[in-house]
This record gives sequence, C-alpha cells and structure tokens, in this order.
Amino acid sequence: FRRVLFRSELYRLDADLLAHASLLLGDLHRHDAAAAHGSAAQLCADEAGTSPAVALSVQAKTERWRMRFASSADLAREGYDCSPATPIRILLASQEANAAALLGDLRRARAALLRAERAGEAVRPDSGVSAWSFPPPRQALFALSVAIRAQDAASALAQASTADAAWASGAARVTGTWAQVRFGAAIARIMTADLDGALAEITPVMTLAPEFR
Repeated sequence: FRRVLFRSELYRLDADLLAHASLLLGDLHRHDAAAAHGSAAQLCADEAGTSPAVALSVQAKTERWRMRFASSADLAREGYDCSPATPIRILLASQEANAAALLGDLRRARAALLRAERAGEAVRPDSGVSAWSFPPPRQALFALSVAIRAQDAASALAQASTADAAWASGAARVTGTWAQVRFGAAIARIMTADLDGALAEITPVMTLAPEFR
C-alpha cells in the first residue's frame, strides 16, 4: 500500500514539473517541446490519479501560441470540466474565452467569461504570484482581451480599471500582467481615437528596466 502511495506521489510531482517545463518552453516559443511536455504531464497526472487540469491548461496555452484557437478552447474547456475549486479553474475558463474570441466565436467567449466570474466567486485566492494563480488583475486582463476582440473599447477600459483597483487594494502586481493591461488599455483608447490617452498608458511600460521588457 505504501509503495502504491509513493508511486502515485512521484507521478504527481512529475506531472507538476513537466507542466512547469511546458509553460517555460512555450514562452521560449519551443512549441513542439512544450506540447510534448504538456502531454507527458497529463499522462503522469492520470497515473497519479489526480486532476489533469494544469496539464490541460499548459496544452491550451501551447495551442494558443500555435494559433490553433479551436484546439486551445477545447483543451481549456476539458480542463475546466475536471478542475478542482482552485485558481486553475478560473484560468481555464478564461483561456477558453480568450481562444474563442480569437477564433471569432464571441458567444462562446462571453459564456466562458461568465463561468470564470462564477468560479472566481467560489475559489479561495492564493498568493497571486504562482504560475497557476489567477488573481483579479489577471482575470481582468483576459476579459480585456476578449473585449478588444469584440471591438468593445468601453468594456476593455472598464477591465483595465478593475485591474488597477485591485492593485490599489493590495493585490500582488506581476509586472508582465501590469504591462499587458497597459497595452490593452492603450489599444482600447486608440479604438476611441484617444491617442494622448494611449500614449499615457504605454509610457510607464517603456520606462521599465530592460530585464522586465
């Protein structure tokens, strides 16, 4: 019995490590390697008897980078359906929304955002800085992206304000998320012909130290 538990724990650890490796490889645009690691993470999670939600999330991200939006949305939805009540559940619903919006399926995107909002109400927040965290600013960023795809500048700016309010209230500020919100807000302002406002949004980002760019 102890041997079985030990074997299961090893598979669980392998699943976590492979998922993190997939995430990093995807950010380096090594998509084939990222996909292989994501698939292996899912296999290990299955062997461990744990939820493959994280593995499906990284696979959805890889497919999104590959511009395979339908596959990305479907993988995210599969992960959402088997995810525990942790921030990964919000992330998966938001990933589906983002991929669906890029695919042009705004109805699906909005439905997924609604599920993300409901999940956010039921999930206990974590540190906000792990790879699988999904605090309000990050959730707002995904909703902002969908709004831009829908040509809804007002909603996009409202989401940027939501992110700013969360940071002002003490939410951990991840530089990458903050920068993406600023650029998203700038795009929304350009959509409304507010060029001065767009410049004001992106200027702080351009002053970041090189290691954060």
